Amino acid sequence: MYDWADLQSQCSGNWQDVIKGLASVDPKFFNGKHQPCPCCGGNDRARWIQKTELAFCNQCGGRDGS
Repeated sequence: MYDWADLQSQCSGNWQDVIKGLASVDPKFFNGKHQPCPCCGGNDRARWIQKTELAFCNQCGGRDGS
């Protein structure tokens, strides 16, 4: 078992690599522009916000590495 708080702090600054390593997310998703959402499949509603390391979808909402 891993402590989620410890895991989050260790992944901070590396979420792109973690997500790319664990899920089949197209690397172009991380370019900051609107992309298809890897969760709900919407065509042009999701984007990666580098500064906050947050994936945001206009339908699903915001998601960090959790």
